This record gives sequence, structure tokens and C-alpha cells, in this order.
Amino acid sequence: MSNLHSGYMFEDLVADPDERRKADEFKCAVCYSLWDNPVQTPDCSHIFCKTCVEDQLACPTCRMPFGGDKRPTPLQQSNPFVLRQVNAVQVICPNSRRQPDSGDAEGSAGGGAGEPLSKRAKIAKPFAVSGSSSRALCDESDVTLSCVPCGGAGGDSVSSLSNPYRPDTCSAACLWSGSYGDLLAKHLGECAYQEIDCPRGCGERMQRKDRSAHESVCAKLFAECSICGDKMRPKELEQHRRSKAELHVQILERKFQDANPVLLELRKISQKQEAIDECMNDTHNIMDKSLQGFKTHILAGLNSGMSNLVRDFNKAITGIANAKFAWVIDVAKLFRKAKSSSDFISSPSFSVSEFAWHVEVYPINTSGYNAGHVGVYLVSDERNKCVRAQATIALATGQAELHFQGLLVSKQQLDGVYNTTTRTGIAGGVGKRFGKGNFITAERLKVHPFVTLEIEMAKNITTILC
Repeated sequence: MSNLHSGYMFEDLVADPDERRKADEFKCAVCYSLWDNPVQTPDCSHIFCKTCVEDQLACPTCRMPFGGDKRPTPLQQSNPFVLRQVNAVQVICPNSRRQPDSGDAEGSAGGGAGEPLSKRAKIAKPFAVSGSSSRALCDESDVTLSCVPCGGAGGDSVSSLSNPYRPDTCSAACLWSGSYGDLLAKHLGECAYQEIDCPRGCGERMQRKDRSAHESVCAKLFAECSICGDKMRPKELEQHRRSKAELHVQILERKFQDANPVLLELRKISQKQEAIDECMNDTHNIMDKSLQGFKTHILAGLNSGMSNLVRDFNKAITGIANAKFAWVIDVAKLFRKAKSSSDFISSPSFSVSEFAWHVEVYPINTSGYNAGHVGVYLVSDERNKCVRAQATIALATGQAELHFQGLLVSKQQLDGVYNTTTRTGIAGGVGKRFGKGNFITAERLKVHPFVTLEIEMAKNITTILC
């Protein structure tokens, strides 16, 4: 059953005076409302709402204790006949007490929007006499009342309605009436004026009829950009990423600097060096006191610390044995500049060890298996030397110089000893390069406004005979 203990009094549910007199014996002595999920005490047989006595140790009416296993029993088990009588009481929906938000003068005269209809109707009578400012109570036949829930904005006056206790032509509140059993078992679960929680879990409460309007402003319908934290509708997220690409690059650069593994390793080494310095200071103090036993122990710890320091330093050096270069490409500009298969764009030069390099991208490829693909090649700027190198070229979406958030759409492991094109596979000399003519399809590349080529090269580059 639904719980009605939310400020609803007996008069909020039973509007008709005759029905009230019959139902008065089903009123809970604790909350003064109709029994809700009723239970019967074991010895004195008094009946209360379950929630009104579930924490009690004695009957609220006669103070007879609930001892041992003797606890109030559900009325469904102890006296189903009385329960059927309770469920047959004719009631109105408790949500018929609501007023609209406009709060006009007559509605205000009847009390606040949260007051029960029955209470506001009694208060409103002295103030609604047509043509009189007297506050004295009048005979009901001489008084013209406006509908209390809506103040007259939603229907006829109370005096012209068929039921003076409930304005059944008003659209500002629920008009349902029926048995108390149907109210608990069915109506409250579908009443348009019943307050419900947001089904998406945003924390807001609303009348069931306002659920559709809430959908347009629900906080749960907004997505958060994983890079900058801005909130927007999911369908706007892709456009946001494109328009804020430059800002996202700056944010990712800062994140990369903060999370650089080499810096973390160096910080660890620095911390260990400080610990070793402290250990050495302790050693000097002990040596000054001529405590040979402690000195031997401290020196052993110092040697162990130095060994760990050397190991960690070698590990950090290994982490920076490769060199990286990132190049952001404007895709539309790339295809706009290229007119034939021989046209290409070139990246700025970068150095690895003692050699200079650059990347060439050929957006138009019309020959054989490579037709419809984009070629990417790594070229040495050395004209008098041929070099053998190992490199990895990765392509990420967006303008990020590192593809933390970008989708990796193509990655090719390249080795200078392999022939990746019709030319010699060794970089350097005259016209020698290595790469791949079918690195990615042009169609796949064109869907992205910006891409980032990231080249990672091993520093152990060697020269060979051309």
C-alpha cells in the first residue's frame, strides 16, 4: 500500500459529511487520518496505522505493553472484515487540495497552496460574501464562493457546482473519487497530480503530469566533456570538441607535462637521493662517536641505497631512449593543396641523435593497391649519408599532440631495412625514404577536421653504405 502520512488529514480524504460520520471509527488515534496499512494490537485489539506503532513498545491508547512475541498483527490477518469496510470508504484524491502557482487574490484568501481543500473552504467563506466587507459568518445560501483550488480561474463558483465540498469542474487539481482501497492500490500510482521523483535520478520532485516538461531541463540529460569539463547535450558534444580543439590541445599538453613518466622517475630518484644524504649524515654522526658496529650497519644501508639509485637511474634513461615528434595536420587544407599523386606536404624538420628528419604525406594515390590511400613516409635530410633507423608512426584524431583522448585510426611499425615503397628502403642519401603508400584510406581520413601524426624513433641510428 502507499503511505499517506505526508500531511493529509482525515478531512483531506473524506469530503462528504455523511461519509465522514460513517468513516470516523476508522480514524487512527495517532495521526488522525484513515488507517493506512492497518495493524491490530495483540491484547487490547486497538487498530492503528502500521507506521504509527511500529517503533512503539506499548499501545498508544491504553498503554498495554507489547511483550515478547506479541506485536501488532496486520489487519488483513486479524480482522479482514473490518479491513474490507475501511477499503469501501468513499474518498477523494488527496491531490485535489492543490492550488495553481499563480496565487491570485481569492486563492490567497483561502490559505496557502499546501493547505487541504476542506480547511481552506471553511476559512474562505467569511471573506467571499458578494458585495459585503463583513467578516461575520453568513448562512451558506447567502454566500457565493469561488473554487478554492484555483480561485475561480479554472471553473465555476462553488455555489453553482453539484458538490460544494469538491469543485468537480476545476482543472487545477485531481478530480478522482472512489473507494479508499482503490486510492491506495491503484490511483496514487497513476494520479497526474501525485508528486514523484525524477526517473533519471537528478534529485528533482515534480507532479507526474509535469514529467514531460522536466525532461527538457533534467540535469541527467547533459553530458560532460572529458577534457575541459563543459556540460552540454550529447548531440552537441562532437561539435564542442571541434570548436574547442585548440583549448583541448592546451589542456592535454598541461596534463602530459604533469603525467610525464620520465619526470616522475626523476622525482623518485631525487627523493631517494635525499634519503641517501640523510643516511650519510647519520653515518658521519655515528663515526664521530666511534661506534664501529653502527657504522658498518649504516654503510651497508648506504651501499644498498646507491645500488637502488643506479638501477632507477638506468630505468629512467631507458624510458627516454626513444625520441618523439608530433605534427598536427589540417585535413581539409591537406587535400586542397594536393592536385596530383606527386604532390605532398612536408612536416617541420626534427632531430633524432645527430640526424635531421621530416615527414612527407601524399594525399592522392592512384596506382595499384595504393589507389585511394594516403601515403606517409619518413625522410632523412642527410644527402651524403644513408642511415638505418626504426620508427613507429601513429595517426590520432584531433589537434592533440599526444593521442590520450584521440581514437587511434592507423598505426604502422616501420623498419629501415624493409622496402616499404618502390624506392630503396634505407633513409638518407638522395631520394631514399621509408614508410607506407597505403597508410590510411583518403575516405577515412576526410571525416576528421584535424589529425595528429606522432613519430617515435629509436635513438640507436646507424650509418650504412648507400
